[in-house]
Amino acid sequence: MSGLLESAMSILRLSSARLGQVSENVGNVSTPGYKRSVAYRTLQAALDAEATAGSYQDATQGKLQATGASLDVAIEGAGAFELRDGEQLVQSRVGQFHRVDDGRLADGRGRIVQDAGGGDVVLARDDVTILPDGTILDGQRPVARIAVRATDGSEPSLRQAMVEASNVTLGDEMLSMMTAMREAEGGARLVQVYDELMGRALTVLGQAGR
Repeated sequence: MSGLLESAMSILRLSSARLGQVSENVGNVSTPGYKRSVAYRTLQAALDAEATAGSYQDATQGKLQATGASLDVAIEGAGAFELRDGEQLVQSRVGQFHRVDDGRLADGRGRIVQDAGGGDVVLARDDVTILPDGTILDGQRPVARIAVRATDGSEPSLRQAMVEASNVTLGDEMLSMMTAMREAEGGARLVQVYDELMGRALTVLGQAGR
């Protein structure tokens, strides 16, 4: 009967992980560029009480929203901005940029936008034009090109004065939450059945020992 209890605990653990991901997704519904996390049950997790739940990041394009800010940039297509975080290069879909004191272009976390030709992007002013290929024009003069790394072999394009919204859909998250809650109820019922069976077994053993 221990297998019944292990199955119940596995169901409860997986449903808890799914609810945690739903909570994280809903919490980031208004975060620009956020990609929802999707939980799924692997065969190993269904059979092994110690296995972890599987998940993947949904890379679906979020809607592009106009902001009117000249240094806001959205990626249309599969790709990510290349940023410098200290000495480390990182990638991000969030294109809400601003100039810091020395003219470098940075995101909200202070990470510096990289030039496709190498080095940091440095601008003399905010009023620039950003072309779909990432080229930045100061008047008619190209001064930099934003580095964007394609993630699926295609060539993404940039949209100035726009941001990409989160791809979280509340209706999908509600469905995932309801599914996880039903699974949790099923796991709880298995625990109840296990308790009832153990109670009956102990009663039978007690009677047999008289």
